[in-house]
Amino acid sequence: MRPDDRCRWCGGPVAQGASLIDLLCTEDLLCAACRHQLTPKPCTVMLGTLRIRGFYGYEGLFRSMLLQYKECMDEALQDVFLLPLARRLRRQLRHAVLIPMPSSTLKRRQRGFDTVPSLFSMLHLPIAQVLEKSGEMLQSGNAAQRRHNAAQIRLKADVSLPAGRLVLIDDVLTTGATLQAAAALLPQAKEAVVLGVNQRWLPSRPSVFQQIGERGRNKTKEKI
Repeated sequence: MRPDDRCRWCGGPVAQGASLIDLLCTEDLLCAACRHQLTPKPCTVMLGTLRIRGFYGYEGLFRSMLLQYKECMDEALQDVFLLPLARRLRRQLRHAVLIPMPSSTLKRRQRGFDTVPSLFSMLHLPIAQVLEKSGEMLQSGNAAQRRHNAAQIRLKADVSLPAGRLVLIDDVLTTGATLQAAAALLPQAKEAVVLGVNQRWLPSRPSVFQQIGERGRNKTKEKI
């Protein structure tokens, strides 16, 4: 079995559990079981006047995969997130220039690659890296300190801004501080695309365990 026939996450056969239609009409890097856990759930968040589109809740398998990709440098996972969305997203953004949120110099050196441009590279759209961190971002500290650190970005001095439609891109919408800072530096950018969205930005909904519990209680009542 070729490496491409193996699920990039569990290592099992990609064809395992897939329907005949899936095998004939779709190409995936994950098996059906893993893709079922990583099904896109598009949402839109307004951050001031910035319209942000996201595709996954920052939880469960998406969170585990993204951390594996970023912190363990598992580049085999790079394309699994956007693959089911790429064709439509490429068409929707075909006249745009993508502006990635910058990583710190330290993180880029540790990983050996730049996270956000790499995640969006499969769209084959122009990417302009015009932003940079104005200091090394610290992950420690309280929420206010982390938000302050995330907002420490600036325009690169030696790069000219592209003309036309600009779309900000990032891996996860967490506090919104980085995207807000980027929108202030690039007021012509009215929209953003992120892979994941922190639960704080999503409508509240019962957890899976709560839903299972509710179903169990309802069945008990029916028997009574």
